[in-house]
Amino acid sequence: MILKKSKFFLLFLSIFFVFSAFQIDRLSACDDSLLRLLTAENPEDEFNKCIIDFNQKLGALGTALKNNDSSQYEPMLQALMTSWLAFSNRYMVNPPSKAINDPQWKEKMQESAKMIGQIRKMIAENNFQQAHEEALLMNSYLGRFFENFGITSEKKSFLICSQLFNEIESARIKENSSEMLEKIASLSEIMKTLFKDSGNSSETHYQNTLRSLDEIKNSISSNPADNLWKTPKLLENAREKFQLFRTFIIANKWFPGISSETSPEKK
Repeated sequence: MILKKSKFFLLFLSIFFVFSAFQIDRLSACDDSLLRLLTAENPEDEFNKCIIDFNQKLGALGTALKNNDSSQYEPMLQALMTSWLAFSNRYMVNPPSKAINDPQWKEKMQESAKMIGQIRKMIAENNFQQAHEEALLMNSYLGRFFENFGITSEKKSFLICSQLFNEIESARIKENSSEMLEKIASLSEIMKTLFKDSGNSSETHYQNTLRSLDEIKNSISSNPADNLWKTPKLLENAREKFQLFRTFIIANKWFPGISSETSPEKK
């Protein structure tokens, strides 16, 4: 029975690794996998499909901005605007049923519209670094639409962690090493709670993520001016480790008793 569970678990992780690697490369710092987690119970729901589509367009633009792919700015921005128009026309006044009693729904929609306007403005002014930062902030903000969906405290913690990763990236862009260290400390504390709540079953992936965050801290603490340029790869590695940690917590609920040693990654 345990062997059967292990095989299913490894299959689950293998699928996730392929999906996550693709998303991290294509969407840069925009955590598309988290929105898919939040919408997993009903992926065919119209609201879920709309917000996933919008976030994918946002991620594609963010990647173009990060890679200085100027030929893609305009078409990606137009695709983003088209997706937002479809989303806002449908849900600005009439929120989905799960958010019908959300008193801040209209405010969230209006704030999202302002963020898109700011991204558009920064691109028009050739301020592409700021436009990329605004895209990161908007990716984090999208999770707020799920606040009144009755999501678990665990998923709320996942949302906050995703936001903190984007805030660490934002601080890196601004070359603010002290803010990076502050956000890493906050992220570590939330991870500690997630680890304890998981019954300490995800220790391998928890420790791997902490080590990857320590690499960032050690790099920028030793010489911030010289080492900030090294952090994008380190931050991407930490995000991958965290997503694996998050995946194991979720998978362990499906397959109780599976040790983290079952996972293909042990270092």
